[in-house]
Amino acid sequence: MMTITILRDEDKIQLAGVVPDELMEESNMAVCALSEDELCGVMLTKAVRSDTWDVTYAYVLPAWKRQGVATDMLRLIVTVAKAVGVGALTLSLFEDDDERDIRSFAEANGFEMINESPVLSASLSSIEIALGKKLDSKITDGNVVRLKHVSGSAYGKLLDKLGELRHEKKDRASADYYMIPKNRSFYDADVSAVAIDEDGEICGILLIREETDYISVDYMCSLKPEDPRIAMSLLKNACDWTCDKYNETSVHFHAFNPAVVKMTKSLFGRFLSETGKAVYMIRYI
Repeated sequence: MMTITILRDEDKIQLAGVVPDELMEESNMAVCALSEDELCGVMLTKAVRSDTWDVTYAYVLPAWKRQGVATDMLRLIVTVAKAVGVGALTLSLFEDDDERDIRSFAEANGFEMINESPVLSASLSSIEIALGKKLDSKITDGNVVRLKHVSGSAYGKLLDKLGELRHEKKDRASADYYMIPKNRSFYDADVSAVAIDEDGEICGILLIREETDYISVDYMCSLKPEDPRIAMSLLKNACDWTCDKYNETSVHFHAFNPAVVKMTKSLFGRFLSETGKAVYMIRYI
């Protein structure tokens, strides 16, 4: 007999090795499918706004696929979300063979595409060339520090400010620009960068994660978007540090943050190559 249940926080340890740690850390609800106490599937959500939850992870064991397990887990999430005043569920996926089943499942359960964005990549050396042509002498290394040198209280203050800005935005693309993970331990603190303004306050941040054969710029934002030099300075310093640590490698820009993609295009243009597409979907409940 199949049981669909909400996993308590103290029981989430059961998902170790099944769900990536960073997704588990940020989730507000974990729904599991169990058969005789054996895990058959799991689905996670994250509250991205007071009225919107994002489905961040969905997995069903091969032996249980196409038996309604994912649909039942989603049904429980919808019931709980509606009960607490949530009006929409969103999800993001890559348009490739690995996630084609997820898109089919989403469309069959009331999700519709609201946006599509390219996955962009470039070599470290080409990024440095592009930045070298754009940066001027007004930007110095003293404006940017490595993430590892930022105190927990300063990072917390930045999160609070970004949360306020995110709450003010009405559309997803604008809101995602200010969506920064609470747990910075998932990122490479040696090469991730933070910009400091003349008052000693954090005014921008860039978070880098190491993958097997490339590095990923997952989050990049400026509290002063009208000044493009902040983003350029963050990237220039991060690239220098990354070259020192990883030598030549490719850089992928986070496709699930439309604002990052837009900024990347404006900065690097012809140096970029498109390696795929990311799809954004929503279901109103």
